[in-house]
Amino acid sequence: MDTTLSEAYMMLKRLQKQLYSRFAKDRARAAEELGHLGKKALPCVPALINALKDRDREVRAKASVALGFLEAAEAVPSIIHSLEDRDEMVRSSAVSALSSLRDQRAVQPLIQLLSDPNNELRDRVLRALGQIGDPAAVQPLIHALEDPVPFVRWGAAVGLGFLAHSKAVEPLITHALYDADRGLRWRAVEALGCIGDRRSVQPLLKLLENKHEDSDVRVAAGVALDKIKEIETAKLPSGTKKVLP
Repeated sequence: MDTTLSEAYMMLKRLQKQLYSRFAKDRARAAEELGHLGKKALPCVPALINALKDRDREVRAKASVALGFLEAAEAVPSIIHSLEDRDEMVRSSAVSALSSLRDQRAVQPLIQLLSDPNNELRDRVLRALGQIGDPAAVQPLIHALEDPVPFVRWGAAVGLGFLAHSKAVEPLITHALYDADRGLRWRAVEALGCIGDRRSVQPLLKLLENKHEDSDVRVAAGVALDKIKEIETAKLPSGTKKVLP
Protein backbone atom coordinates (compact mmCIF):
# COMPACT_ATOMS: atom_id res chain seq x y z
CA MET A 1 0.00 0.00 0.00
CA ASP A 2 1.24 3.49 -0.85
CA THR A 3 2.66 5.28 2.20
CA THR A 4 0.32 8.26 1.78
CA LEU A 5 -2.71 6.00 1.42
CA SER A 6 -1.62 4.00 4.42
CA GLU A 7 -1.33 7.14 6.54
CA ALA A 8 -4.76 8.34 5.42
CA TYR A 9 -6.26 4.95 6.24
CA MET A 10 -4.69 4.95 9.69
CA MET A 11 -5.95 8.48 10.36
CA LEU A 12 -9.51 7.47 9.43
CA LYS A 13 -9.30 4.44 11.68
CA ARG A 14 -8.03 6.62 14.52
CA LEU A 15 -10.80 9.19 14.13
CA GLN A 16 -13.47 6.54 13.78
CA LYS A 17 -12.25 4.91 16.99
CA GLN A 18 -12.18 8.34 18.65
CA LEU A 19 -15.89 8.74 17.89
CA TYR A 20 -16.44 6.10 20.57
CA SER A 21 -14.12 7.66 23.15
CA ARG A 22 -15.33 7.86 26.74
CA PHE A 23 -14.65 11.62 26.60
CA ALA A 24 -17.26 13.79 24.85
CA LYS A 25 -14.73 16.42 23.78
CA ASP A 26 -12.70 13.77 21.96
CA ARG A 27 -15.80 12.42 20.23
CA ALA A 28 -16.82 15.93 19.14
CA ARG A 29 -13.30 16.69 17.89
CA ALA A 30 -13.28 13.48 15.86
CA ALA A 31 -16.60 14.32 14.20
CA GLU A 32 -15.37 17.80 13.34
CA GLU A 33 -12.09 16.54 11.87
CA LEU A 34 -13.88 13.94 9.77
CA GLY A 35 -16.07 16.65 8.29
CA HIS A 36 -13.00 18.66 7.32
CA LEU A 37 -11.50 15.67 5.53
CA GLY A 38 -14.25 15.73 2.91
CA LYS A 39 -14.73 12.75 0.60
CA LYS A 40 -11.81 10.93 2.21
CA ALA A 41 -13.99 10.40 5.28
CA LEU A 42 -16.93 8.77 3.46
CA PRO A 43 -16.12 5.33 4.94
CA CYS A 44 -16.86 6.86 8.36
CA VAL A 45 -20.39 8.00 7.44
CA PRO A 46 -22.10 5.11 9.31
CA ALA A 47 -20.16 5.98 12.47
CA LEU A 48 -21.11 9.67 12.12
CA ILE A 49 -24.77 8.73 11.65
CA ASN A 50 -24.52 6.73 14.85
CA ALA A 51 -22.98 9.79 16.56
CA LEU A 52 -26.22 11.70 15.88
CA LYS A 53 -27.62 9.73 18.82
CA ASP A 54 -24.72 10.55 21.16
CA ARG A 55 -25.67 11.59 24.69
CA ASP A 56 -23.59 14.77 24.35
CA ARG A 57 -25.17 17.66 22.45
CA GLU A 58 -21.89 18.95 20.98
CA VAL A 59 -21.11 15.54 19.51
CA ARG A 60 -24.57 15.34 17.95
CA ALA A 61 -24.19 18.83 16.50
CA LYS A 62 -20.68 18.23 15.13
CA ALA A 63 -21.80 14.95 13.56
CA SER A 64 -24.65 16.68 11.70
CA VAL A 65 -22.36 19.36 10.34
CA ALA A 66 -19.77 16.77 9.29
CA LEU A 67 -22.36 14.74 7.41
CA GLY A 68 -23.40 17.89 5.59
CA PHE A 69 -19.79 18.59 4.59
CA LEU A 70 -19.47 15.01 3.36
CA GLU A 71 -22.68 15.35 1.29
CA ALA A 72 -23.80 12.02 2.70
CA ALA A 73 -27.26 11.56 1.18
CA GLU A 74 -27.78 8.33 3.12
CA ALA A 75 -27.68 10.39 6.33
CA VAL A 76 -30.63 12.64 5.39
CA PRO A 77 -33.35 10.67 7.26
CA SER A 78 -31.25 10.61 10.43
CA ILE A 79 -30.43 14.32 10.18
CA ILE A 80 -34.13 15.09 9.64
CA HIS A 81 -34.81 13.21 12.87
CA SER A 82 -32.29 15.53 14.56
CA LEU A 83 -34.58 18.46 13.75
CA GLU A 84 -36.69 17.20 16.67
CA ASP A 85 -33.75 17.18 19.08
CA ARG A 86 -34.45 18.81 22.44
CA ASP A 87 -31.32 20.97 22.11
CA GLU A 88 -31.42 24.15 19.99
CA MET A 89 -27.77 23.87 18.95
CA VAL A 90 -28.35 20.37 17.59
CA ARG A 91 -31.47 21.44 15.69
CA SER A 92 -29.57 24.39 14.23
CA SER A 93 -26.69 22.16 13.14
CA ALA A 94 -29.13 19.76 11.50
CA VAL A 95 -30.62 22.66 9.54
CA SER A 96 -27.15 23.67 8.36
CA ALA A 97 -26.39 20.12 7.27
CA LEU A 98 -29.65 19.81 5.34
CA SER A 99 -28.96 23.14 3.67
CA SER A 100 -25.65 21.71 2.42
CA LEU A 101 -27.21 18.44 1.30
CA ARG A 102 -30.06 20.16 -0.59
CA ASP A 103 -32.25 17.06 -0.44
CA GLN A 104 -35.95 17.55 -1.13
CA ARG A 105 -36.85 15.04 1.57
CA ALA A 106 -35.95 17.75 4.08
CA VAL A 107 -38.37 20.38 2.75
CA GLN A 108 -41.55 19.47 4.66
CA PRO A 109 -39.73 18.78 7.98
CA LEU A 110 -37.99 22.16 7.66
CA ILE A 111 -41.28 23.92 6.90
CA GLN A 112 -42.72 22.41 10.10
CA LEU A 113 -39.76 23.86 12.00
CA LEU A 114 -40.83 27.40 11.03
CA SER A 115 -43.09 27.33 14.08
CA ASP A 116 -40.06 26.98 16.38
CA PRO A 117 -39.93 29.84 18.94
CA ASN A 118 -36.18 30.32 18.38
CA ASN A 119 -35.77 33.33 16.07
CA GLU A 120 -32.25 32.44 14.92
CA LEU A 121 -33.38 28.94 14.03
CA ARG A 122 -36.32 30.19 11.95
CA ASP A 123 -33.97 32.51 10.06
CA ARG A 124 -31.61 29.59 9.36
CA VAL A 125 -34.50 27.39 8.23
CA LEU A 126 -35.76 30.01 5.77
CA ARG A 127 -32.34 30.33 4.17
CA ALA A 128 -31.97 26.54 4.04
CA LEU A 129 -35.32 26.17 2.27
CA GLY A 130 -34.14 28.66 -0.32
CA GLN A 131 -30.87 26.78 -0.78
CA ILE A 132 -32.66 23.46 -1.31
CA GLY A 133 -34.67 25.09 -4.08
CA ASP A 134 -37.97 23.22 -3.91
CA PRO A 135 -40.96 25.33 -5.11
CA ALA A 136 -43.01 23.83 -2.26
CA ALA A 137 -41.20 26.27 0.03
CA VAL A 138 -42.30 29.41 -1.84
CA GLN A 139 -45.55 30.01 0.05
CA PRO A 140 -44.08 29.43 3.54
CA LEU A 141 -41.26 31.83 2.69
CA ILE A 142 -43.74 34.44 1.45
CA HIS A 143 -45.70 34.06 4.68
CA ALA A 144 -42.49 34.59 6.66
CA LEU A 145 -42.07 38.04 5.10
CA GLU A 146 -44.57 39.12 7.77
CA ASP A 147 -42.72 37.54 10.70
CA PRO A 148 -42.65 39.94 13.67
CA VAL A 149 -38.85 39.61 13.98
CA PRO A 150 -36.93 41.80 11.48
CA PHE A 151 -33.96 39.53 10.82
CA VAL A 152 -36.29 36.55 10.31
CA ARG A 153 -37.99 38.57 7.56
CA TRP A 154 -34.50 39.10 6.10
CA GLY A 155 -34.08 35.31 6.01
CA ALA A 156 -37.37 34.97 4.15
CA ALA A 157 -36.29 37.49 1.51
CA VAL A 158 -32.90 35.81 1.10
CA GLY A 159 -34.59 32.42 0.75
CA LEU A 160 -36.95 33.75 -1.91
CA GLY A 161 -33.96 35.13 -3.78
CA PHE A 162 -32.38 31.68 -3.78
CA LEU A 163 -35.60 30.12 -5.05
CA ALA A 164 -36.00 32.81 -7.74
CA HIS A 165 -39.66 31.93 -8.23
CA SER A 166 -41.88 34.43 -10.05
CA LYS A 167 -44.66 33.86 -7.51
CA ALA A 168 -42.56 35.78 -4.96
CA VAL A 169 -42.32 39.02 -6.97
CA GLU A 170 -45.54 40.73 -5.85
CA PRO A 171 -45.19 39.75 -2.16
CA LEU A 172 -41.60 41.01 -2.11
CA ILE A 173 -42.71 44.33 -3.59
CA THR A 174 -45.78 44.64 -1.38
CA HIS A 175 -44.46 43.38 1.95
CA ALA A 176 -40.72 44.05 1.84
CA LEU A 177 -39.53 46.57 -0.72
CA TYR A 178 -41.00 49.58 1.12
CA ASP A 179 -40.70 48.22 4.65
CA ALA A 180 -39.43 50.60 7.34
CA ASP A 181 -36.56 48.20 8.02
CA ARG A 182 -33.56 49.04 5.85
CA GLY A 183 -32.17 45.51 6.06
CA LEU A 184 -35.36 44.01 4.68
CA ARG A 185 -35.55 46.53 1.83
CA TRP A 186 -31.97 45.72 0.88
CA ARG A 187 -32.56 41.96 0.86
CA ALA A 188 -35.84 42.35 -1.02
CA VAL A 189 -34.02 44.34 -3.71
CA GLU A 190 -31.38 41.60 -4.03
CA ALA A 191 -34.05 38.90 -4.19
CA LEU A 192 -35.92 40.72 -6.95
CA GLY A 193 -32.69 41.00 -8.89
CA CYS A 194 -32.17 37.24 -8.59
CA ILE A 195 -35.70 36.53 -9.79
CA GLY A 196 -35.30 38.84 -12.78
CA ASP A 197 -38.98 39.59 -13.41
CA ARG A 198 -39.97 42.75 -15.34
CA ARG A 199 -42.67 43.56 -12.77
CA SER A 200 -39.82 44.61 -10.47
CA VAL A 201 -38.42 47.24 -12.81
CA GLN A 202 -40.61 50.25 -11.95
CA PRO A 203 -40.54 49.68 -8.16
CA LEU A 204 -36.75 49.31 -8.30
CA LEU A 205 -36.40 52.45 -10.41
CA LYS A 206 -38.50 54.28 -7.84
CA LEU A 207 -36.07 53.21 -5.09
CA LEU A 208 -33.05 54.05 -7.20
CA GLU A 209 -34.30 57.59 -7.87
CA ASN A 210 -35.37 58.25 -4.28
CA LYS A 211 -32.70 60.57 -2.87
CA HIS A 212 -33.97 59.95 0.65
CA GLU A 213 -33.40 56.21 0.37
CA ASP A 214 -30.36 54.60 2.01
CA SER A 215 -27.37 54.73 -0.33
CA ASP A 216 -26.61 51.00 -0.03
CA VAL A 217 -30.21 50.14 -0.91
CA ARG A 218 -30.03 52.42 -3.95
CA VAL A 219 -26.81 50.80 -5.11
CA ALA A 220 -28.38 47.38 -4.67
CA ALA A 221 -31.37 48.54 -6.72
CA GLY A 222 -29.05 49.55 -9.55
CA VAL A 223 -27.34 46.16 -9.44
CA ALA A 224 -30.73 44.39 -9.41
CA LEU A 225 -31.88 46.34 -12.47
CA ASP A 226 -28.70 45.32 -14.29
CA LYS A 227 -29.37 41.68 -13.43
CA ILE A 228 -32.93 41.93 -14.73
CA LYS A 229 -31.64 43.48 -17.94
CA GLU A 230 -29.18 40.60 -18.35
CA ILE A 231 -31.91 38.01 -17.75
CA GLU A 232 -34.26 39.75 -20.18
CA THR A 233 -31.53 39.97 -22.82
CA ALA A 234 -30.70 36.29 -22.41
CA LYS A 235 -34.31 35.42 -23.26
CA LEU A 236 -34.24 37.32 -26.56
CA PRO A 237 -33.35 35.81 -29.93
CA SER A 238 -29.69 36.14 -30.86
CA GLY A 239 -28.78 39.57 -32.22
CA THR A 240 -31.80 41.32 -30.68
CA LYS A 241 -31.33 44.14 -28.20
CA LYS A 242 -33.75 45.22 -25.52
CA VAL A 243 -33.40 48.20 -23.21
CA LEU A 244 -35.30 48.35 -19.95
CA PRO A 245 -37.17 51.59 -19.23
